[in-house]
Amino acid sequence: MNDMGYDNVTTDFDTCRELLIQGAELTKEHNFPILQAVHEFPINTISFRDSFKEMGENKGKCNVNFFEDDVRFESLWNNPYRYLEHLQDFESVCMPDFSISMYAPFPLNLWNTYRNRVLSYWLSKNGIKVIPNAMIADEMFWGWIWEGLPKYSTLCCCTNGRAINDEEKVKFSVQFQKMESVLCPETVIIFGRKIECLKPKSNIIYMDSRITKFEKMKDFIGANINNSVSLCKVKRL
Repeated sequence: MNDMGYDNVTTDFDTCRELLIQGAELTKEHNFPILQAVHEFPINTISFRDSFKEMGENKGKCNVNFFEDDVRFESLWNNPYRYLEHLQDFESVCMPDFSISMYAPFPLNLWNTYRNRVLSYWLSKNGIKVIPNAMIADEMFWGWIWEGLPKYSTLCCCTNGRAINDEEKVKFSVQFQKMESVLCPETVIIFGRKIECLKPKSNIIYMDSRITKFEKMKDFIGANINNSVSLCKVKRL
């Protein structure tokens, strides 16, 4: 790497996607691309999977998030150029969310984190506003999980699978506080269910993930069915 940033391609046909980080400044410890702060506050969001539905003029007023199963956006890593123009039509995107897990091998967690950073750097380099994903993780990840993310920025994270009981909510709250102490975010957009015990120092914006949208839809349909049944009973009386 020279003073102008990363400039190597070490595999034939760029198998490792190094062309995506040309010119990037990398962190010293794990060589993650360093991301810049953003100050975005989306009003609407849609998952990557659903972003291909007909949206008309609403595209330019909507954020794209990746808080869904990894398989739904693996194609973005495999062929990022195919989706560039599509994502450029939206107001902003969240950093991809390839999964990490305390039960997975360390190299896999590192690889998925690297891929999240690489795609984010490349998308932002191509004019897309990318909101960094401050993954809220267990203590075993604290030494590197936020490496290369900007301070004093708008960030995002997700509570999918983290709001299932009081114990998990408390753990999320503790981990969130640690993230705040490291990155000092201006605003955090939290996708998914609310964590009632969370006591943030930063501004918080809650948005629905694809899962919570589906849950609300089920509740709405269920309530309407119950109301219809009740109305039928009233009519019979």
